[in-house]
Amino acid sequence: MAEPIPGVQESDPTSPARDQLLGRLARDAAVDARNLLMILQAYLERLEERFDDPAFRSELQAFIVEAAGRVDSSLERLDGALCPDER
Repeated sequence: MAEPIPGVQESDPTSPARDQLLGRLARDAAVDARNLLMILQAYLERLEERFDDPAFRSELQAFIVEAAGRVDSSLERLDGALCPDER
């Protein structure tokens, strides 16, 4: 079940507070997605020259997994705020 939106009544989907929250959640999701894409781009640019470096592969793998988790969490929060009754 999605967390309630502070200061927003469930029966008021047009609340300015709800719009602000949705905007913030959408921005957070966009930032997290952009960060993940930047990590992937950096990894791919260096992959050929550092493919044999196990520390490089391990470090970047950890960054990618962590960033993907942040994107997933951001999208989950946004989805929960957009469709609280469907959870």
